[in-house]
Amino acid sequence: MRTALFLIVSSLLIAETPISFGLGEIPQRKWFIEVQKNHHDHGEIDSGIQLTLYHVHRTSSSSNLLVRDEARVQSFNYRRSILKSNTKIHAASTTSSNGARSTSRSSATAASTVLANRAKANSVGGGVDIGLNPGTSIGVANYYVKMGLGTPVNYYDMIVDTGSSLTWLQCKPCAVYCHPQAGPMYDPSTSTTHKYVTCSTSQCSALEAATLNPPMCSMLTNWCLYEASYGDHSYSIGYLTRDTMTLSSTSKPTLPGFVYGCGEDTQGLFGRSAGLIGFARNSLSLSAQLAPKYGYAFAYCLPTTSTPSSGSSQNRTGILTIGASLSYNYTNTETLANLAVPYQFTPMITDPDDPSLYYLRWTGMTVSGEPLNGVPPLRYRETSTIIDSGTVISRLPTSIYTALRDVFSQALSTTYQKAPSYSILDTCYYYKPKTSTTNHQKELMMKMWLGVPKVSMIFEGGAELQLGPENVLLEVTEGVSCLAFSANSDTNGIAIIGNHQQKTYRIIYDIANSKIGFAAGGCD
Repeated sequence: MRTALFLIVSSLLIAETPISFGLGEIPQRKWFIEVQKNHHDHGEIDSGIQLTLYHVHRTSSSSNLLVRDEARVQSFNYRRSILKSNTKIHAASTTSSNGARSTSRSSATAASTVLANRAKANSVGGGVDIGLNPGTSIGVANYYVKMGLGTPVNYYDMIVDTGSSLTWLQCKPCAVYCHPQAGPMYDPSTSTTHKYVTCSTSQCSALEAATLNPPMCSMLTNWCLYEASYGDHSYSIGYLTRDTMTLSSTSKPTLPGFVYGCGEDTQGLFGRSAGLIGFARNSLSLSAQLAPKYGYAFAYCLPTTSTPSSGSSQNRTGILTIGASLSYNYTNTETLANLAVPYQFTPMITDPDDPSLYYLRWTGMTVSGEPLNGVPPLRYRETSTIIDSGTVISRLPTSIYTALRDVFSQALSTTYQKAPSYSILDTCYYYKPKTSTTNHQKELMMKMWLGVPKVSMIFEGGAELQLGPENVLLEVTEGVSCLAFSANSDTNGIAIIGNHQQKTYRIIYDIANSKIGFAAGGCD
C-alpha cells in the first residue's frame, strides 16, 4: 500500500478552486496521512422519513455539557465575525487574479434559492419519521439519530445539527486521530456502493460555502478533501465521499449517492458520537440532498421528561420528520385520523452574511403576559436571532437577559433561597422553600414549577413560543434549578433559541416556502 503525506492548510485560507498539495509546499499546520485505498465504483417521490426521539432529563456531567454549550455559542460568534469580515473584504474587491470574482456568500444564497424553487416546482410531498435519541448517553447535550450508511448497511450515532451544512462521520483507517465513539467505526472499504468525490465536481467546489474552508485536492488520487472547523477549535478533516444512506431501519428508505465527509482526523467536543448530520440551508446538507425525493422541509419535536407530579423520571419520545407532507400532518393515536398540525408561522429570514442558518425576526418577550421592563420593541427586531437544535440554553443580548433575570428573580426570591451560580447559569434557586419542612424532592420541585411565571417569545407574524416551567428552568443538581437562559455579550453575538426552550413544541423548517412554524404539544 502506497502512502503519502499531504498538508492540511489553515481554516482561514480562501481559495476559488481546490488546492493541490505536495510535501513541504506550505509552513506546517497539521499533517494528514493520505492512504491509497481500495474502493468500489459503484423518479419517484417517497412518503418520507420519521424517527423516534428521546431525551435524558439530567446527568452527573451537566456542568461539562454546559461548558460545551458555551463553546458552541462562541463558535457561532466566531463564525459571524469571520463572515462579516469576509463580506467587507469581498465588497472591497471587484477582481481577482482570474478576472471577475463571485463570493461564496452570494453563491450560497443563490444555491439556497434555487433549491427552494426547485422543491416548489416539483411539488414533492410525503415524508419519513426518524428516531431521535438522547445525546447525553453519548456525551452531548443535544439529540442524535441512527444513520445507516453503506452496502451492506451499518448504523452510526449521528448528532442532528441545524447549524451545520456538511454531514461527516469518522472513518477507518483513521489515519491521524479519531475520538472514541459509541459503536463501530464506518469502514468505506467494506461498502460496495462507496465512492470518493473527485476535485472537479460541483460538490467539491461547494465545500467553501458549506464549511467556510476552501476544498483541497489530493495530487495522488484527485480526490477532494474537506475541513470542517469550528470556533471552539473542534474540527473534522478527511475525504468527500458518496455512499448509500439509510435513515430508517424499519422501512429502509435510502438515498443512493449521498455526499458526506469521511473523517480521518477529528478532534473536539463531539462526545462519543460518530459525527454530525448537517441540516442547515446549503446544497450539501442532508435536507437539501433529500429535497428532490421528499420535499425541502423537515420538522422535529424535542421531548422533555415527565412532570415531577407524575413520580416518574421515564424519558418521553420525540420525532424527527423529513418531508413536506408528513411534516404538516400527523395521525391521531386514538382515532387514527390524519390531521393537520396547528402551526403558527413566522418568516424564515436569510442573512446575506450567513444564508445557511435559520434566522427569524424576534419582536417581543413577555413574563406573565407583561413586556420586559426597559426593553423597547426595536431592541428585539434589531437583534439577529437564529433557532438552533444544537445549542441547549437560549442566549439573549445582555440588556434583554438582564431584564428577564430581574423579573424572574422577583417572582422566586421571596419564597426560595438563592443558590450559587452553576457554570454559565447565574440565577439558581434551591427547591426547598424557606419555610418548608418537607424533603420530598419531587413534591418540592412541583411547588417551584407552580410558582414559575410563564415566559413567551413572540416573532413576526404573531408566532409565539409559550414557555412552561420545563422550558424556563433547568435542574442542574439534585435540589437546585436555574433559569435556563444566558447572556451572549459578544459584540458580534446573536440571540439563539436553544433546544431547551424548544422542547414539547413541534417545529417545522419549511425551506421551500421560507417559513418556520411552532405547534404546542407536538410530542403528545
